[in-house]
Amino acid sequence: MARGKLTVVVPSLPQTAGLMAVRTPAVDTNPSGDNPRPRLRVNTVRLTGTPASGVTYRLGEQIQAAVTFTDAVTVTGMPHLDLTIGSQTRQAVYYAAQSKGTLLVFSYYVQATDTDVDGISIAANALTLNGGTITLASDSATAAAPAHAGVSTDDTRRVDGSTDVVEHGNSCAEATLVTLTARTTG
Repeated sequence: MARGKLTVVVPSLPQTAGLMAVRTPAVDTNPSGDNPRPRLRVNTVRLTGTPASGVTYRLGEQIQAAVTFTDAVTVTGMPHLDLTIGSQTRQAVYYAAQSKGTLLVFSYYVQATDTDVDGISIAANALTLNGGTITLASDSATAAAPAHAGVSTDDTRRVDGSTDVVEHGNSCAEATLVTLTARTTG
């Protein structure tokens, strides 16, 4: 049996609605050249959900992103996914309660200083293990390769942390954020 890597060339895949698909070979030859082992890779990375106002996330709103792997995974530690909001990189943290099987969900809450007028994006290779591991659920010796394609700017997911969302019946209205400071006299 020949030793080395199996290289498969696939055509480019189109990007649609903030979703970038990545194709990877299903098996790879391990370094010793023995039996093939599964190759655990990121399949897709995408932003999920929509802002309450329809286009713009406001102060305190949750932004979620999903990372899907080629096979079911087990996660240890607290990996994070870096979101690009304006010129800032914000860490969406692993949301274990919403994650299962091949799907990992990451969550970030909009802060007062967050602004992005052209929309959120995710850079290539923005998944960080942060000292933890992502492994094949059926074989903890097979670690995931966290490399992935980026997600282009999505203008349907803008951010304005200077206002928050106030619910009124079935509609939402913007409200100005007011900070109150209490003093005691004595």
